[in-house]
Amino acid sequence: MKENIKKEETYEHPILKGYNVRTFEEFLNDLASDDALKILNISEKTSEIIKDMCKFIKYTQLRTIHNELIKGVENTADLSRIMHKFAYFQARQENANAKKFVEFIRLLAKAVIKQEEENLLNVYKDYLDSIVAYHKLNCN
Repeated sequence: MKENIKKEETYEHPILKGYNVRTFEEFLNDLASDDALKILNISEKTSEIIKDMCKFIKYTQLRTIHNELIKGVENTADLSRIMHKFAYFQARQENANAKKFVEFIRLLAKAVIKQEEENLLNVYKDYLDSIVAYHKLNCN
């Protein structure tokens, strides 16, 4: 008799599972889509994730990274130049879940760089804007 074995789904990062996508590229494509429902679902899931991170990630830490993006990143080459700051931000996290979340932000930036599509840089910046906004809303 053959056993019916269910194949485990694989994700590039555990947080992607919550967004129901397997790869960072899929996630970026969903963020860049014109599908309002997809974007709303991403927004609501981001809010939930941030609520769980309130105790571990400080608003000032998020603002520091956000400010780097706003003031000095105009293209993917500029984003490449600040990747070390994402690594530092990740290393400073003491909580494992917070570390995973910051790793997610860093790897998403890396996916933007790899795709070499400048419009995805704006999508990424908007996503980071939402993270900062949801932190302010849910954690203060």
